[in-house]
Amino acid sequence: MSRISMSMNPHVYDSASNDTFTCPVKSNPTMNHPEYFVMSCRSCLYDDDMLLEVRRYNSCFYISAAPEYLEDSPALKQEYMRFVKAERGDPVSNGGHSDGLRNLQAYYEWALTPCLQLFKDLAPDPEQKVFKLSLYDYYRPKTFQYSLHAIADKLVPVVSEKEDCVYPPGVELDISILHPSWPIYTDSEVFLDITKPSQALRPIPHMVVVRNRQGKRVRCFFKAYSWGTKRPTREIENHKKLTDANLAPDVRVCRVQGVVMDARGRVMGLLLSYVRCEYVTLCCAVDDDTRDGLKHKWAEQIKETIGQLHGAGLVWGMLS
Repeated sequence: MSRISMSMNPHVYDSASNDTFTCPVKSNPTMNHPEYFVMSCRSCLYDDDMLLEVRRYNSCFYISAAPEYLEDSPALKQEYMRFVKAERGDPVSNGGHSDGLRNLQAYYEWALTPCLQLFKDLAPDPEQKVFKLSLYDYYRPKTFQYSLHAIADKLVPVVSEKEDCVYPPGVELDISILHPSWPIYTDSEVFLDITKPSQALRPIPHMVVVRNRQGKRVRCFFKAYSWGTKRPTREIENHKKLTDANLAPDVRVCRVQGVVMDARGRVMGLLLSYVRCEYVTLCCAVDDDTRDGLKHKWAEQIKETIGQLHGAGLVWGMLS
């Protein structure tokens, strides 16, 4: 698995390895399993290895697979290679889902069912009813690494050599570019928004809560800045202009609620006003069945928001 680069941000192509691709699965609720959460599936252009990153509570499992591990079972190896071939194929739209997504779901079931008891043993249900997890804790989980081997025609997880594979986000920035009104939080002061057991079992670092200067609990969206993040300085400058513009509260734009920094003084990311959208962006919400009237309403809202931004001299300029 030497060519597979491990990154904690499954949404972004990892520029540190030009031959590695990561398939994000967070935004698709059909990928969820009641006992674990698949963060990403990673593959490489130059071999047939695959790596799954799986979360259960604050434990992270890296489950690798490769043809050479399955030599003792031609049937298992053939099945695995079928998944590899399907994963590299172009997704075909079908009924709102793609063949690619269905193939991934089938692969997760195949690869992770033998690991289920392992997950439960190494990451048991917590005794406490209230599960609190800060960003500091989230990015420092217990990690376990296993590879899938064919033993007596069964798929068996075998302990692999452990490597450092969890890297908290953070970029070196001149803090003078931050707006003086934005509160600074440490990663220990920002907590994942966990209100029920299912959220504790499958923690997601984007929905967080903080206490503002008045002590009020505020829900935010955490936008992480990892190594390789494109144009963070430009985005921060735009948010700074947006803060200075002091637009009316009803203008449909996200606003900075704070900045998260680590102990080294790196900017881990921004806390933005939270928008409840169930991970559905406009490009996903629109389909062939969407009413023309609703499309027109959305288009007018976009036009109005852009007009208000341009009227205040704000040009985001980051659509690509």
